[in-house]
Amino acid sequence: MLGSLKRIEYFQKTKFMESKLIAGIDVSKDTLDVVYTTKKGLLHKVFKNTPEGHLNLIKEVGKGVHYVMESSGPYYLGIAIRLSMKGFSVSVENGLRVKRYIQMKGERNKSDKKDAFHIYHYGLEQELKLWERPSDDQLKCRQLLTTMELYSKQRVMLKNLKHSIEYQPIQDKDQIRSVKRMLKYLENESSKLEESLDEKIENWAPEQYRNLQTIPGIGKKISAVLIVKTDAFEKVENHRQLISLAGMAPREYQSGTSVHKRVRICKMGGKKIRNSMYLASMTAIRYNKPCEAMFLRMKQKGKNGKVAMIAVANKLLKQSFAIAKSGVPFDPNYQNELITN
Repeated sequence: MLGSLKRIEYFQKTKFMESKLIAGIDVSKDTLDVVYTTKKGLLHKVFKNTPEGHLNLIKEVGKGVHYVMESSGPYYLGIAIRLSMKGFSVSVENGLRVKRYIQMKGERNKSDKKDAFHIYHYGLEQELKLWERPSDDQLKCRQLLTTMELYSKQRVMLKNLKHSIEYQPIQDKDQIRSVKRMLKYLENESSKLEESLDEKIENWAPEQYRNLQTIPGIGKKISAVLIVKTDAFEKVENHRQLISLAGMAPREYQSGTSVHKRVRICKMGGKKIRNSMYLASMTAIRYNKPCEAMFLRMKQKGKNGKVAMIAVANKLLKQSFAIAKSGVPFDPNYQNELITN
């Protein structure tokens, strides 16, 4: 009798899942592999990842369908924004979660068609959260930050190359001149992009931008990173979410008798925010009184310098959240409820 009930429950659950209209989209640079439900069963089709291809996909798959895809670099944004603007339900899932789901299914082979099939079933079985379209300001500023970061890496590489050339006993003058020209060019372009980013954020979130810079240790660049990555703090509801977004939340490991006493941070988050806040903490321990006090307390408890610096970085994130949400400039003697809670 119990076995029969379980079979009935499984049948009902399967029927409910099949009744959900899901379209699983595997996004690549040039194509969109789509697996979706039709009256005849599952259907697989390939569309171009272009504005024309997006319209063909919408026309073919239709309305009343929940579109599911994974965040794959910048290539998913076109179709996700197009679907969102048309009023369709869209979910953009974390790529790592989808990957683990596919591994759990025991899949050994990989193809775009198979991935679309698994994303379709992921949409059937998992609880989906509707995707919130980023603002135009965030998208533009995020592109600027990405380009500025790339230029910064290239400048470091060129500086290292220039340094190594200068130490060689025999030098080629044309090579040195070329490297210097490239360095100057990148520095000029980086300055222009910084000015453009500053202007855009001043128009987008001027109060937040100015107030964040009143926190000792937080300058223009880090304020810009925080505003862009959080979409002017619309993506976070409390400081814990901000710390999690930065990948700086503590993570404890325990399994049976195996216990890692040394608590580490969970790096599943924004590397850009994490790196920026760690650098900011070096200034904060000298000029930010609450952060300096926290650093000294951590050191007195016997914590090493790195752990203490991470605690200070988290303190800075709490301060940033409180300042951004309250609209009040930094006051070292003021204890805001958003910080203490």
